[in-house]
Amino acid sequence: MLAVSLSRFQNDWTSVAAAVFLLAMIIFAVYLAHVRVYDDASAALRAGGITPFVVDFMHKRRVAEVLLDALLVTIAYYSAYRLRFEGTAFSSYFPTFLQSLPLVVGLQMVMLFAVGTYRGVWRYFGLMDAVTAARGVLFGTFASVWLLVYLYRFENYSRGVFVIYGALLLILLGGSRASFRLISEFASRRRHVGQRVVIYGAGDGAATAVRELLSRTADGYRMMGFIDDDPAMARAKMQGYPVLGDFSSLMSLISNSAVDTVVITTHLISVDRLETLRRLCAEHQVALARLHFKLDEIVAAS
Repeated sequence: MLAVSLSRFQNDWTSVAAAVFLLAMIIFAVYLAHVRVYDDASAALRAGGITPFVVDFMHKRRVAEVLLDALLVTIAYYSAYRLRFEGTAFSSYFPTFLQSLPLVVGLQMVMLFAVGTYRGVWRYFGLMDAVTAARGVLFGTFASVWLLVYLYRFENYSRGVFVIYGALLLILLGGSRASFRLISEFASRRRHVGQRVVIYGAGDGAATAVRELLSRTADGYRMMGFIDDDPAMARAKMQGYPVLGDFSSLMSLISNSAVDTVVITTHLISVDRLETLRRLCAEHQVALARLHFKLDEIVAAS
């Protein structure tokens, strides 16, 4: 179907522009598709031992992800041909592209599924998810080359096309997943209402606190920045938010009613300073909270 659709485009970058527009629409649809459908049927399928891939296909978001990746593969493969062959040379190789496109898309989708790409959650896309996608791209590229060698002896095909294709597809897959997080963070950062939050401490705990607070959309927190007593952190930024100053700067923010909530993540604060902060927050009706990271042992290991 993709090959038939592309054959109706002109042999220029117009088809890529149209595909990129469709790509943006699919990404936005994936972002909005948070509600699962057919929950009762999904439970029945799980009880019957049906493969998770079939179960996931009954959710809108998984369908959109698969369609999106199929489109990404097509864009990457077409763009690789456009970059490798210019002018009239591309027109002569275009039939070869159409001939191999269904094979490349099919094999690449199988490999992405086989390595576990569709087990990840885009909202928490990280480095290991990128590694998984890279494995899928690598296996899919080698499988496509092997099949074309087996079927057509790789006649009229270019190794350079598949090198460019693999690099482009990896960029597109990583970019699409990262853009999902970018949309969420952009929406949170553009929020102009809600409780103004300052985090005291700029370490690993503070990074976790930012993700936790911004994920609570119902609470309506609006991140202002960090407070840290380390002079080396002055004017620094963490996760895109500025370090507003040291403890004295925090006192000024509270006194001037420039903050609604203070979250303490550092364990290095003294008892006297904590008591001072507590009294000042109570005086100016500013919420004060402390984020603890603790493992509660339920069953002791023998």
